[in-house]
Amino acid sequence: LNPVAYLTVNGASASSGAVLFHANQFGNTSIVGGKGHLTVFDNNNSNVYYTTAGGNTTGGAEFHGAGGGSMTVNASASQSNDVFWQSSVAGNNTYYIGGSGNDTWGAAAGNATFVGGAGSNQFHLWASVTGTATAAGGTHITIQNWNANDIIFMDGYATKDSALQTIDASYLENHASGNAQTGFTVTLSDNTTVTFTNLQAIKDLDGKIGYFNN
Repeated sequence: LNPVAYLTVNGASASSGAVLFHANQFGNTSIVGGKGHLTVFDNNNSNVYYTTAGGNTTGGAEFHGAGGGSMTVNASASQSNDVFWQSSVAGNNTYYIGGSGNDTWGAAAGNATFVGGAGSNQFHLWASVTGTATAAGGTHITIQNWNANDIIFMDGYATKDSALQTIDASYLENHASGNAQTGFTVTLSDNTTVTFTNLQAIKDLDGKIGYFNN
């Protein structure tokens, strides 16, 4: 049987915080955040459930993928502004679910699913980071529950066209011959892929892309 760990962390004030090193490689950990900022290092084959106490929105948590296995963080019940960093270890499988705050996700290596919540969310990709994973299978990101308040930043990816033109070409290819499927995948210059699962119209990304090319 896999061991199960439960840990509750409450910050004493808005300026205090706590650091959790998630050492159990096969554990399920439940964390209740308080007013202090919380940093969590999520290890291989681990599952973390995070929520905030008493409707607290001031503390926030920062989750760091720290291994090459399967890592899940479910913060769907969180009301704070949280940050999720994918592991830089090639081959990892990451599943990060945001809550109702204004959350941020950062891509690195391997396969990841980022599930946005109801807030104004940011998704970040850097070619200097994802490019190092290309030889080991690359970086493949799936974004679920994109909403009208979200924005995505792509930094350092070379292209002859603007980001919107690149995405537009992908959208048209995926919807050719009358195919009315929902969602489409964009392939960037280092073969990093980003899949938007719930978008039905390219206009949904108008003004939502921060693109900085080489």
